[in-house]
Formats: sequence, C-alpha cells, structure tokens
Amino acid sequence: MKASVIFQTDKSKQLEYRFFITISIFGVITTIILFFIDLFYVKNYYSVVIESISFLLFVFVYYQAKKWSAIRWLGKLVICTLYAIINAAIIIDGGGFNIANVIIFYLIFTVSLIIANNKERPVLLGFTFINILAIMLIENLYPELWIARDPIYNPPYAYVYKFILFALGGYLIIFLKTKYEKLSNELIKINEEIRQINQQLENKVEERTEELQKLNRELDLLFYRSSHDFRRPLTTLMGLNEVARLMKIDPKGMELMELMGDTVNNMDVMLKKFYMLYEISSFQVNGQAVSLHQVLEDIKASAISEGHQFIFNINLEHYKDVDSRNKIISIILDNLVENAIHYAGEEKARISVNILEHNENMRIVFEDKGIGIDESFFNRIFEMYFRGTELSHGNGLGLYVVKSAVEKLDGRIQLQSEKNNFTRFEIKIPI
Repeated sequence: MKASVIFQTDKSKQLEYRFFITISIFGVITTIILFFIDLFYVKNYYSVVIESISFLLFVFVYYQAKKWSAIRWLGKLVICTLYAIINAAIIIDGGGFNIANVIIFYLIFTVSLIIANNKERPVLLGFTFINILAIMLIENLYPELWIARDPIYNPPYAYVYKFILFALGGYLIIFLKTKYEKLSNELIKINEEIRQINQQLENKVEERTEELQKLNRELDLLFYRSSHDFRRPLTTLMGLNEVARLMKIDPKGMELMELMGDTVNNMDVMLKKFYMLYEISSFQVNGQAVSLHQVLEDIKASAISEGHQFIFNINLEHYKDVDSRNKIISIILDNLVENAIHYAGEEKARISVNILEHNENMRIVFEDKGIGIDESFFNRIFEMYFRGTELSHGNGLGLYVVKSAVEKLDGRIQLQSEKNNFTRFEIKIPI
C-alpha cells in the first residue's frame, strides 16, 4: 500500500527518490577520486577493484532511480551490495575496524536504515550487529589477518564503544525517519482532504456551468420564439395599417394610423435584432455558407433604393468569398448601415466599405459621412439600449449586435469619429 501511494505522487518530491539521486551522484564522484588515489598514489590494487565495483553500483543506482523503476527493490539491492562491499574491503584490504572502516560501515548502516521500511528494520538491525560481532570476533581471535592494526579503541572496551556507537546512531536514524514518515502521512491525509474538497468544488462548478448553459439555451430559445412567432401578428398589423391608410379617414385618424405604423415598425425592428442575436449565439462554422460579394450587393441595392450612396471594395486573396462566417459579417454590415442612415442628419447617408487582408486578418473599414459620435460616448457606444443622441430613431441595439457578432468571430472593433464630419469602424477578424 505504501508503494502505491509513492507511485501516485510526484516522484521528484519523494524522500527515496531524492536520496537515491543524491547518494548515487556522491558515490560516483567519491569512488572516482579514491580510484585514482589508490591506483597512482597508494598503489593499493585491492581497493581499486572494490572502488570499480562501487562505481558501477552507483551508476546503476542513478539510472534506475531516474527511471523510478522498482524503487523498493532497488533499495534492498543497494543495502545488500553496500554491506558486501564494506565486508570485502575490511577482509581483503585489511585494517579491521579501524577509524576509516568504522566510519564507512556506520555511513552504510545509516543509508540502509533510511532506505529500509518498518518491516525490514528489525532484520537489518539484527544482520548489522551480527556482522559487526563476527568481524570483531575474527579481529580479536586472528589479529594477524589484518594488514593494518589500528582499531578505533583498544580491547577490552573496543566492542562496547562500537556497539554503543551503532546502537545510538541506529536509534537516532529510526527516530528521525519515524518522525518524517508521521509528518509525511499527515501531509498525505491533508492532501487527500484537499483533493476531495477540490473535487467537490469542481462538481459544484460543473453543476453551475450546466445550469448556466441551460439558461443560455432558454434565452436563445426566447430570442428565437419572440422574433419568429411575435412577428406574425405584427406583420398582420402592418398590413391592416396600410389598408386603413387607403381608406378615406379624417386627418386626425390618419395621424393616429401613422403613429401606430411607426410603433409597429419599431417593434418589428427590435424583434429582428433579437433574431440576429439568436443567429449569432447559435452560429456554427460548418453551417450554411453565403457569398460575401452577394451580401454587399444586396446591402448596396437596398441602400441605393432609399437614395443613399454606397461604395464598396473587396480585395481578398486567402479568405473564400463563399464562407459560413459571411452570415455573421452580413449582420455586422446590416447594423452598421442602419446606424449610418439613422445618424446621417438631414442629408442622405454616404457609406464606403473596404474589405482587405492584412497580417492574416480580414480588415473591414466601414466609414460614413454624418453627424458623428461625441468622443465622450466612445466607451458606451456598444452598450445595450444606449443611444448617444436625441436624433436617434433606433432602439439602441444596433451597435450592441455589431460588437456581439465581431466577438463571435474572435475579432476586434475600433471606433474613430469626428463630430459633424464622419464615423469610421475598423474591424479585424482572423482568417
């Protein structure tokens, strides 16, 4: 179970991983240094052989730890190999439990305790003390076996001090590692609680997102139904109004019929805007494709029939003339033309549209000559229901629809205007 917890977390944050990488790098450097010292200076070829084996071991440990391959199995292998090396060094090289060998043995003992888990520690402690006892017994009974006779302490206290050294050191390592593991388990528990809280929050976010998506779908349906179903009775009213005007009625009645006609027309325009917003919201790139040239020709014909001037120029190389996005571009241009006509003042509107490619964008420059827009309104001109002048006959939705359409195509829109002179909209849409 412990191993599974370790593998599920980031290996770079695990004690075992950091320790293996550190000790393997340190071991490689140390064995290389000792190898050259014993080979060229001391000329102790037994130690050269042991250091070569140690070098290979540390290189192997490094690459296995980098792969994070069977880290528990790797720990047992390292423990056994290190003990085998130190025993070989003591027996082959001689010296018994002198100062250098005691320090090396103690370091290996420390490393082994850190690597071992709770179940392996009693076996490791027993094996270590049996190993020490066996070497000390051989040292005491057969001192002539050792090349160098410089034990850390002279008998009879040597055994006692060595056992105390290893016992205290082992207790300290076990105590510190137990504390670490306790803190580590607490952190794992806290992380699990945080993970559960995050999961609950994600579930809440998903629920709220689903609710918002449902609400958006209902709003889209409301736009569609209101613009589609409500227009039928309005169309009937407009027809009845036209019939009533043909009848002989008094001037007062005619004035009332004209007011009613204006009201019905305004309601019809607003419902058209709602339908445009629905089309923008439900737009799909793989939807029905329309011709950009045909869109501009239709807009031009409608504007000229009302006496307005309309000039357009298209210069596109990569953007296809027939594209589904042209449906949204048609909505943009329709509303900009309507806006230009509303704010033309007493004269007829003069409109120019230039469409060209620039830096992988379609650049639409729409300019009209009219009353212009006051600079103080620039930050609010695209708000819903905002009308910047009393001369406006619109419903304040035109430029809001334009901005919504531009954003749907991941585009940007910029405004320039000079009062009583011109208004220019520059739109950039990625191709």
